[in-house]
Amino acid sequence: MSIQLTATAADIGLLSTCAFLGTIGASLTGFGQAIIFLFVWQIVELAGYNGDFKSAVFIQALSLFSMQPLVLYKAKPWKNAHRRVLYLFVPITLVSTPIGQLVSEDVPTNIVQAVA
Repeated sequence: MSIQLTATAADIGLLSTCAFLGTIGASLTGFGQAIIFLFVWQIVELAGYNGDFKSAVFIQALSLFSMQPLVLYKAKPWKNAHRRVLYLFVPITLVSTPIGQLVSEDVPTNIVQAVA
């Protein structure tokens, strides 16, 4: 199995479209950026596109990360957030994110795609 180090125009176009549609969905609903991103990606893959699922997840994470400052500004968490929820949510996120990354190294991509 060889790793392709360069992206084709089709890769860039597809991942950009997925990021754009996912961000629009998150803007309209307040959540679901990853759901929409990977939904569009899987539709195109089922139509015959031969892409790398892990690369799609990585690009989706970058897309979500890039939209966070604006989302936080618009949500005004300093005004609207409940401290007790944040005291639980932030530590759980800080612990579960690295664990998820470690587990992703051992879980076959086919299982993740089946669940997605």
